[in-house]
Amino acid sequence: MEEASILSQIRLPDLFSVLNALLGFSAILWAVIGMKEALLLILLAALFDGIDGAVARGFERSELGLFLDSFADLISFGVAPSYIVYVAFPHTLTCVFCGAYVTCGMLRLARFNATSLRLSIEGFEGLPITAAGMFLSLLLLAVPRFDDFILFVVVLLMAVLSVLMVSRVKYPKVNGVPQACGGALILILFAFYAFSLPLSYPSAVLLALISIYACLPLLGK
Repeated sequence: MEEASILSQIRLPDLFSVLNALLGFSAILWAVIGMKEALLLILLAALFDGIDGAVARGFERSELGLFLDSFADLISFGVAPSYIVYVAFPHTLTCVFCGAYVTCGMLRLARFNATSLRLSIEGFEGLPITAAGMFLSLLLLAVPRFDDFILFVVVLLMAVLSVLMVSRVKYPKVNGVPQACGGALILILFAFYAFSLPLSYPSAVLLALISIYACLPLLGK
């Protein structure tokens, strides 16, 4: 029996994964032209990543879906934010930490695909790479200026994010109202950009929420 073509295997949730990857790739291309816009593209990719998960719960996902989602996440929340960090701080130290971040993100996704944890309805093992990529993007949007101190803070937090991604720390899934609130805040951020308002304020609010999520399992059940 002839195997179906790859395009015929694509389902609706997979299209959002492809869009996620294209937005991450666009962020990489845009990084040199406009860093602010590149960071917003990563957040838009996160929004579509959330829509992808919501759609997947109501529609059939193809056999390719899990792998498409992971590849997209690696591009949008692994490679793209680390490259933008390097563009902001072109330093040898930055290169080392960016490489470590991408490696840990790749390992996190590989572990997720290779174990039965992906079938869990309770949560994840290790910080999701989407949260890590959003954290870095929002951090760069929230800081008023780039200097050596900010470089130190960014690379230090990249190291922390890298460790959390490959850790055995259990993180809960974020669905329903919390996910909708996060999506609304991202849209508010885009509204601020459209009206040329300071992005640091909504970025700081969303950054605080992601920071709470990242630290919550470390504070105990």
